[in-house]
Formats: sequence, structure tokens, C-alpha cells
Amino acid sequence: MPLFRYTAQPQNGDRTYGEIEAPDRGGAALLLRGQGFRILNLREAGVENISATSAESAISEAGSPILFDRLKKYSWIGNSDRIFMLRHLAVMTRAGIPLTRALNLLVQQVEKLRMREAVSSVSQDVQAGESLSAAIEKQPKIAPDYASKIIASSEESGELAPGLERIADRIEFWAEMKKRIISSMIYPAIVLVVAIIVDAVLMLYFVPSFERLIAQSGKPVPAITQKLFNISNFLQDNGLIILLVVLLSIAGLIFTFTQEKGRRFLELVFLNVPILGKVAIAAVMAQFAGMMSVMLNSGLSLVRSIGLVTESTKFRLYHDIFANAAERIVAGEPLYQALAEPIIPKTPIGVIAAGEESGSLVHAFTELETFYTKQLGDLVGLISALLGPMLIILVGGVVAFVYSALFMAIRNLV
Repeated sequence: MPLFRYTAQPQNGDRTYGEIEAPDRGGAALLLRGQGFRILNLREAGVENISATSAESAISEAGSPILFDRLKKYSWIGNSDRIFMLRHLAVMTRAGIPLTRALNLLVQQVEKLRMREAVSSVSQDVQAGESLSAAIEKQPKIAPDYASKIIASSEESGELAPGLERIADRIEFWAEMKKRIISSMIYPAIVLVVAIIVDAVLMLYFVPSFERLIAQSGKPVPAITQKLFNISNFLQDNGLIILLVVLLSIAGLIFTFTQEKGRRFLELVFLNVPILGKVAIAAVMAQFAGMMSVMLNSGLSLVRSIGLVTESTKFRLYHDIFANAAERIVAGEPLYQALAEPIIPKTPIGVIAAGEESGSLVHAFTELETFYTKQLGDLVGLISALLGPMLIILVGGVVAFVYSALFMAIRNLV
């Protein structure tokens, strides 16, 4: 009867290595799972498992007749690639395929060279005896920074596939939200660019030409037309200075944003901007609630979950609040009290308090994520709905002013 070598992990314990006799590989896997093991690697004694390098070399590199497909493999790793990797790895591990074999298969399936190299490195590390969480932590470009902690917790509980799917769901959710925000801003951005071009052509080319024509006629210039000429002359004389002031202002804002105190000041100013401030709060609360739900559901402790949220939060004001909350929780305070700060809305505080009292904190965070996700979508839609008409009115107002001024001048000429 063939002898199979295995690397496996019991439900509550460290990984173990050994050999087992079975009629075939499927029978060996069945025997190990019957003993409560989660199989990490299983191969027939004397037969080497396919390495990630050999799997990579086995990939057909035949050129596609479509140029875009041939160039695509050289592009950067995107969210769709991360989602593909995590979901396929979850499917294969749930089907009972050993982890090393699943990683080797992934090397053959991914298209982009950078992702292939990263998955290959993960596969080699796992075959060398490292855990999947430690191997993925070395490759931050293929998963978020919190992914390794969720995977580590899933490995300890023996529920690797659900943990991988939770990470993929997080990435997919925020990728779709980002696409929605960008798509809603495209139309206002196009209108703004058109407005700038139209105004520049009118004030820097068309109006000066008309002013010279009026001057040659010797006719008096109406007051509204003179205002138009004055604005045009000011822009011509001071255009470079205005451009320089704008560029210096942008550079100053960027520099201020790179400083910790300056960044916090700018964030506070932003939070006080109507609508935009609410968008920032909704985005932070939705991300906070979603990550807490996923990590608590994966078995991470409350303090560890708050710590990972703190590491992932780019908004410095909220980063400070979450970091302080972790310390206060360790000191014995409940979460809702630790988060009670002026820029944290009362709604999440109340929901979290109810969740802690009822023992359903994960459900509370899930409900909060749903609430703030909807609010974020509504606010983004509102901004998109308002910006377009406002910019059109602005462009129309400028054109109407120029037309009225020129019409009055032409009327005097007649």
C-alpha cells in the first residue's frame, strides 16, 4: 500500500508532520480529515510536489493575438487580481485541496507577472514550513495589511476558506464603492474642465479682439462692456501671477498635509465643509464598522481588531481616536465609552452600546456598516446631482454676461 507524507494541523494545536498508508491520495486525505486534521500538504513518499517555480515555467506563454491581453500581464496588481486570488484559494481549500497544491495551481492561473511572482513566493514559503498568514504578510501587494491577521485567526480555528472570503468581500466592497464615487464625479469634472476652457478662450482671446474693434470705431463703451474689458485686461496682465499663486497654494496645502499637525488641522477644516464633511464621516464609519465586523467574526479579539482598524485608518483624527480607544478598552472601559468623542456620531455609539449589552457586537457592526454605506452612497449621489447643474449655471452665467456686454457694445455701433 502506498505511503503518503503529510503536513496537517488539528483543530486546536500546532501543525504536525507524518506518514500514512492509504490506497491512494484521496483515501489518505479522507483518513486524515476523519482524524480531525486540516491538510496543509499531502504527497506520495518519494514523489516531489510540483514547485511554484516549475508550475510557473509550465504556463504557456503563447502570445495572444489581442495586443491588450499581451500587455496586460505586465500591468500593476489591481483589486480584481487580489479578489481572484483570495476567492480561488478559498474554493480550492474548501474542496480539500492541500494548501501548497492550491497555491501552485494559483501560480498557473494568475495572468499578471507581478501577482504570479508574489503567489510563487507565498507558495515557496508555505512549502518551507511557514504559515500562510506569515507568507502573505511578506507580500503586502497581494492583500491588505489586515489580511494576514484574519488568515492567522482562520488558520487557528481551522476555517481558512471563510477567512479568505471575508477578506475578498472587504476588498470587493470598497473597490465597488470607489468605482461608484469616481463614476459619479466624471460628469462634474468634465463640465468643470469645459467651463475653464470656455472662460479662458472668451476672456483671453475673443474679448480682447472685440475690444480692439470697439476702440477703432471711436464709439462710447457701455458700462457693462467696460467691466468685461477690465476683467479681460486684468486676467491678461496678471494671468501668470494668478497661476503662480494657485500653484503655490496647492504646494502649500500639500506641504501642510505632510506635517502631522497640519494634516490634522486640514482634516478638521474638511470635516466642517457642508456635505463633504458628512461624506468623510460616513466613509470612516462604514470602513470602521465593516472591518470590525469581519475581524470579530474571524475570531480576533476586540483589542486586536481595534488595533488593526487603527493601522488601516488614514484619517489622522480618527486614527488617534481608535488608538486611544484600544488603550481605554485594555484599562477596562466598554467600547462605546472608549469611542465617545465629539467627532464620532451618536448613532454608532448607541448601536455599539446596545450590541455590547446584548452580546451581539458583530451584528451591531454589520448593521452600522449597512447604515453608513447607504448614507455614503446617498451623499455621493447628492454631490453628483448638485455639482453638475451648479457648474452648468456658472458656465451659463459667464457666457450670458459676455454676451450681454458684447450685445450692448454692438448695439451702440449700429
